[in-house]
Amino acid sequence: MLRPYAAPCAFCPKVLWSDLEAKDLTCDYSSGIAEKGFTQCPIRNPQCAIRNLRGFTLLELLLVIVLLGLLGSLASLQVAPLLSGVRLARGARQVATDLQAAKMKAIAQNRSFRVTFRPDTRDYVVDREEDGAWQRHALDSHSAEPAADALIALPPGVSISAVNSGGDVIFVPRGYVDAGITITLGTTTGVDRKRIVVNLAGRVRIE
Repeated sequence: MLRPYAAPCAFCPKVLWSDLEAKDLTCDYSSGIAEKGFTQCPIRNPQCAIRNLRGFTLLELLLVIVLLGLLGSLASLQVAPLLSGVRLARGARQVATDLQAAKMKAIAQNRSFRVTFRPDTRDYVVDREEDGAWQRHALDSHSAEPAADALIALPPGVSISAVNSGGDVIFVPRGYVDAGITITLGTTTGVDRKRIVVNLAGRVRIE
C-alpha cells in the first residue's frame, strides 16, 4: 500500500512523497524507503541535510557532564566502605598470622618472643629474648627490612583502636603467653572493628 503523495518523507518533513515519486522511489507502511538502501533523505533537501548533521548543544554537554559527576559520586560512596572493610580484614589476618608466627618461633627456638603493638604509629614490632635482653627480630614474612628497623606497619587506613595487657604479648618456649591480649583494629573512615584475641594457651583467633 503506497502512502499518499502529499505525505511527508520519513527522513525530512520538508520533502513530500510526490518528490520521491518523481525520482521513481516508493515506500510502504511496513518497510519504508530503507528497503532501497537509503539511510538519509534521497532528495537531499538542504534543510534535511542540516538537520541530520546537527550536533550536541552546550547545554546538552553540560547536562551529560553533571550526570556523569553525580554517578561517579554515588559510586565512590558505595566503593569507599567496601575498600575500608577489605583493608580491615587484611590487617586482622596480618596481625593474627604474625602472632602465630611468633608463637611457632618461640616453640622452635626454645626461647621467648615478644610482640609489641604501638597505636600511635599504627605498627608493631617483634623481639626475641637473647641472654636476658630483648633483641629486635624480623619475621620471615617481613624480612626485607633490616632487623634493627623491623617495624611492621598495618595496611593503609587501618589503625590500632585499643590494646590491653600493656600493649605487648610474650610467647614462652612452650607456646603459652604470659597474659592474654586483645588487639582491636579499626579504620579511619568507618565504624567497623576487628578483634584479634590471644588466650593464655597461645591460641590466636579473629573476632
